[in-house]
Amino acid sequence: YVSKLVARSLGTNVATVLRLFVNNGSDNTVAVNNSLVAEMTLPATTITETVALPAFELPLNFALPPGYRLLVTLGTAVAAGFDVTVIGGKY
Repeated sequence: YVSKLVARSLGTNVATVLRLFVNNGSDNTVAVNNSLVAEMTLPATTITETVALPAFELPLNFALPPGYRLLVTLGTAVAAGFDVTVIGGKY
């Protein structure tokens, strides 16, 4: 079960879009094996030593079949990158 995705900027980045795909467990370079399930706008961020960078959460709440996997892409190149974590469990 996939509850949510959390993206955190690792520093100064331009604005971009995060896209989440579900892959059926087969070759991810074959388009029909992937399905776009969610998108989230990530704003430009600037690192500072006095203000915390926010976390961006994408609620998902779906069951992921055994053998399937999640793939994340960014729409534009960013300088510092993002840390992406999926929160879920096996029930």
